[in-house]
Amino acid sequence: PVMEFGSRRAQGADSAILGARAAYIGGCCGTACTICDREFGVPALGTMAHSWVQLFDTELEAFRAYAREYPSNCLLLVDTYNVLKSGIPNAIKIFNEEVVPRGFRPAGIRIDSGDITYLSKRS
Repeated sequence: PVMEFGSRRAQGADSAILGARAAYIGGCCGTACTICDREFGVPALGTMAHSWVQLFDTELEAFRAYAREYPSNCLLLVDTYNVLKSGIPNAIKIFNEEVVPRGFRPAGIRIDSGDITYLSKRS
């Protein structure tokens, strides 16, 4: 399946929403655009965004809130600030404190910037 992520580079809100709708009509299975889900019923899919992490005062707070909201599918984005110094340690802490005690398995971590080969091996 192919998922639409065009909102991240769209030129304006309307083009993001309508572009996501067009992609769905064209065969994409869903979108990262939650407004398109609300307005047109296009399935919203995806994982944690960098913007989610930046909404909170600390990365740890962001991870905790996400884990509480999505304990059964908790996949944490660990590269917003520093993968090895804070992202991975914070993810492990949250998985152990919020996900596992509720009877769920962590879905994993995501690294989508930097030297992905090096960082994934060190993680």
